[in-house]
Amino acid sequence: MDMGLKLDLEYLGLRDEKPVFRLAFYSSSERLLLPYPEVTGLQFMDESGELLDQWRAGYLVIAPGDEFVLREGDRIAFDLTVPLDSQPTSEQIWTLKLPPGRLRVRYVYEVNADKERYDFLAKRSRFAAITKFWGGRVESPSIDFER
Repeated sequence: MDMGLKLDLEYLGLRDEKPVFRLAFYSSSERLLLPYPEVTGLQFMDESGELLDQWRAGYLVIAPGDEFVLREGDRIAFDLTVPLDSQPTSEQIWTLKLPPGRLRVRYVYEVNADKERYDFLAKRSRFAAITKFWGGRVESPSIDFER
């Protein structure tokens, strides 16, 4: 159930020596409730399209997933900082190791519509009652990234 949902990915450059990507959600045909994107949705590939590395975590963290509302016709963007070649910490759970050179990057956003969610309705949240929870898979177009 894609509801016309689309993603754009843009490389913004380095911030504190870490690559930063902007992920934008847009083109929804109705009001949707979506989980916030995780940096682990970024997939780095070599020029042939082969995935290069998997994300690693040093800590197990369990917390309710935060959600946002994408209204019909709106565009919402999130900046994702990629912690390359570092050790996981309690503040920076994920890390990734990538080879130098020219790479391709895409974002894969996948949500199980049947997954158990934080129950905003029990908190009497009005927006959750009038907003459809989105589930499915959508990918951004891939972009070039020079490491």
